[in-house]
Amino acid sequence: MMARMATSSLFLIALAGTLLVDHWLYPYCPVLLVLAVGMFGTAAWELASLIPEPSRPSRVAMVLTVTILLSTVWATRALGASAATSWQIILGVYLAVLVGHFFWCMAFFKGPGHHVVHLALLGWGGAYLGLLPAALAHLRWLGGPAESTPGLAALVLAIAVTKVGDVGAYFVGKYSGRNQMAPLLSPRKTWEGFAGGLALAVATAIVLNELMAPRGTPLPGPLPGPLWAAMFGITVGLAGVLGDLAESLIKRDQGSKDASTLLPGFGGMLDLVDALLLAGPVAYIWFIGIEMMAARVPAP
Repeated sequence: MMARMATSSLFLIALAGTLLVDHWLYPYCPVLLVLAVGMFGTAAWELASLIPEPSRPSRVAMVLTVTILLSTVWATRALGASAATSWQIILGVYLAVLVGHFFWCMAFFKGPGHHVVHLALLGWGGAYLGLLPAALAHLRWLGGPAESTPGLAALVLAIAVTKVGDVGAYFVGKYSGRNQMAPLLSPRKTWEGFAGGLALAVATAIVLNELMAPRGTPLPGPLPGPLWAAMFGITVGLAGVLGDLAESLIKRDQGSKDASTLLPGFGGMLDLVDALLLAGPVAYIWFIGIEMMAARVPAP
C-alpha cells in the first residue's frame, strides 16, 4: 500500500507541475506533450510486450504510432486548429501510419508469417493508446488557443474524478469488499469497492466544480451546476471502471497479472492510465455537448 501511495504522490506532483508550467506556456503546452508521450508511449511498449511471440507486433512501431498521434493533437491545436479539423487530421494520420506499415511489410516480406496479425494489432494498439488519449488531450484546448483556464479546469476535473474514483474503489474494496464484481477478469474488484469509488467520483466532481467557479460572480464551474457535476461524476467514474476492466481483459487473456513491474504498487504504466483511456473520451463528450448547448442559447 505504501508503494502505491508513493507512486500516486509522485504522479500527482509531476502532473501538477506540468499543468502549472504549461499554463504559462499555453497554447503550446510542451511539457504536457512530453508527459503524455512518455506515459502512453511506455504503456504502448508494455501492451506490445504482453503479446507473446510470434504474434507480437513491433514494440517500436507501436510506440511510434502512439507518439505520432499524440504529437498531431499538439501540432494542430497549438497552432489554432478547431477540434473538428484536428480530429480530421488525426484520423488521416492514423490511416497513413497503418498504410505505411502495410507498405513496410510488403517491402520486407520473406514468406508466410504473422504480418496480418501484426498489422491488426498495430491498428488496435494505435487506437487504444493513441486515439482514446487524444480525446482526453483535446480537453486542454477547450477554451481555444487564447484562453487557458477552461481547458485546464476541464482536464483537471476529468483526471481527478477518474483517479479519485479509482483509488477510492481500491481502498473501499480492500477494507470492506465482500462480493466479487468480475471474478474472472479482476478477482480483487468488489461491488462494495465499485459503489464506494463511484460515490467518491461523484463527490469529487461536485466539490471541484464548485471550487473552480469564478469567485465573486454568479457563473458556475466547468459544468453548469451540482446536478450536472453529479451526472458527470457517475458517467466518467463508470467509464473509468470499464477502462480498468478492459485492461484486465487484455492482461488475463495474455496470462499476465500486471502490464509490467515499472511502477511499485501499480504494476506498469498501462495499469496506471487504464481508467483514463475510456473516461477521457466520455469527459470530452460531456464538455463538447455543453459547448454545443451553450452555443444554442441566445445571448441576453
